[in-house]
Amino acid sequence: MRPTQFYRWLYENQKRMLECNCNGVEQWKAWRIALRRKLIELLGADLPMASDPPTFEEESDEGTYVRHKITYKIDEHAEAHAYLLYPKKGNGAGVLALHGHGYGKNDLVGLDELGNPKKERYSGYQGSFAVKLVERGLIVLVPDQAGFGDRREEEDIKRGPSNSSCWQLSTWAMLYGDTAAGVRTHDARRALSVLQEIGAKKMGVIGISGGGTIALYLSAIDERVEATAISGAFSTYRDSILSLQHCIDNYIPGILNYAEQYDVASLIAPRQLFVENGVHDQVFPIEGFRKAVEKVRAVYELLGFPENFVAHEFDGGHEITDAPIDFVEKALKLG
Repeated sequence: MRPTQFYRWLYENQKRMLECNCNGVEQWKAWRIALRRKLIELLGADLPMASDPPTFEEESDEGTYVRHKITYKIDEHAEAHAYLLYPKKGNGAGVLALHGHGYGKNDLVGLDELGNPKKERYSGYQGSFAVKLVERGLIVLVPDQAGFGDRREEEDIKRGPSNSSCWQLSTWAMLYGDTAAGVRTHDARRALSVLQEIGAKKMGVIGISGGGTIALYLSAIDERVEATAISGAFSTYRDSILSLQHCIDNYIPGILNYAEQYDVASLIAPRQLFVENGVHDQVFPIEGFRKAVEKVRAVYELLGFPENFVAHEFDGGHEITDAPIDFVEKALKLG
């Protein structure tokens, strides 16, 4: 007998307690309250949060925008290091840009591991997409997520810029009933508050890979997010993190007793949601993406807002395209 046979049987035969099988809007509203409450509990994302204003440390004039290096307190124990990209001409809308695995925030703003300009500005699977956003006139906040960049354990920093502290963060968090995803979601909620403090009139979030996962959880529990774009991270748990050896930071103990990933995404409805996946993505296979898309599309249709959900497939791998940038720019237009 396969050691996972029982759990595979559960997946196929046990009804998840808070899956979205809603027949009307009122039923959906009650379901949304219940799953959102349970998701916050499972993530361990209901943590204390600071409210101190950010500190501006450095700035660099990049022609069409100014790149500021800032720090701000997340809570009494943690401090975030981030870039704030501020356009010289913009409409006042703000976007939280969340990186995936790699060397952190530098990759999204066109810098290499040492903080120098990349030889090819838009190289890599993350494509320096924060630069593309600010060049569209959007205010962009780009923090290091917990376990990456400046927010790593000392021993991982010594091992090189792309060595994360995901393992230590995840294992410590889980033994205290929290999760790495919950910590990062909590941090992202604090980042939204910073965007508000600097004057963002509307707010969205874009994430690639692990950043897309946090964009999903953030938007599911925080309605300040008006537009969400997820690249290379949307699927079913069964077809993604249970089909391949993913980083431990992806796993939420107990989540499949209650919901699949498409149920979590349905908490974002009817707000603007964009998801994309490359047909050759080996990290999040396209079959799982397609299954999840159909489930979420049905919820948007139930609520009468099918136009607010966009799914994009492209001929590529695990990488971000310009389509989510186009989507968020349009969704956050003011006036």
